[in-house]
Amino acid sequence: MNKHIILTYLAYSCISSTIALAEEPRELPSSLRICNDDAEWPPFTYFSRIAGEKSKLKGYSVDVLSAILTPINQPYKIDMINWNRCKYDVMHSKRYHMLVDASLNEQRKKNFFYTDKYYDTHTYYFYAKAHHPKGISISSLKELKQYRLAGMKGYNYAIYGLKESDISIYKNSQQKIFYMLLHNRADLHLERIEIIAGFAAIGENLLGNNEILYAPLPNVKPMSFHMLFPKTSQGKKLRDFFNRALKNLKSKGILESLLKKHLDPVLNNRQ
Repeated sequence: MNKHIILTYLAYSCISSTIALAEEPRELPSSLRICNDDAEWPPFTYFSRIAGEKSKLKGYSVDVLSAILTPINQPYKIDMINWNRCKYDVMHSKRYHMLVDASLNEQRKKNFFYTDKYYDTHTYYFYAKAHHPKGISISSLKELKQYRLAGMKGYNYAIYGLKESDISIYKNSQQKIFYMLLHNRADLHLERIEIIAGFAAIGENLLGNNEILYAPLPNVKPMSFHMLFPKTSQGKKLRDFFNRALKNLKSKGILESLLKKHLDPVLNNRQ
């Protein structure tokens, strides 16, 4: 099967799966407002670069939203804003109807309606070779508290058995956290390998720095990611609509194809 036939099949499958959604009674807003983290989440949601300047919004989640909403002519807009503000505005039905690229914890399950997962990620720990020349070997999550941990503001660390107070330093970008590691301001950073590798898509090969070492965090299941909605009647309708849409895309193999499109290039280029 040649490339043209594959693309034609995916386009036809996407259209066919969304026809059913369009025919169902639905109450989507006249213009769907979606927010996400302005720190970016490559290769899932990020800006392409032209001469180093941010340009078009790209990524797996961007393509998934387009595959669901474009064929039914649903207007929508994705804004990249402060992550904590994004969560607050969705939870309280302020400026946004939903957010994407969110993991779950008990607090989020309480505060939001959420879709079934639409992708998984895998957690690694990162550290600076110069400050830990003998390496760091983690065999259990309890050992994490022995180290100075760096974390991203507003991110979910409860899955690792950590409280907010267990994180020694918070930053608002992965680049700043890697700087903290290299300058001995922190020992460890926990992050999904897909994300760190994904920064190569925006011209920042964080894994290309030979001074940073990394290894899989043991005894941690893959972390699932979801779309979140406010706990309102409209939020429930949106959750149900997107769950049906994601199920359709999954059954057609479109989710898998889109994921491979965005993940394979960055993971295959790891050093």
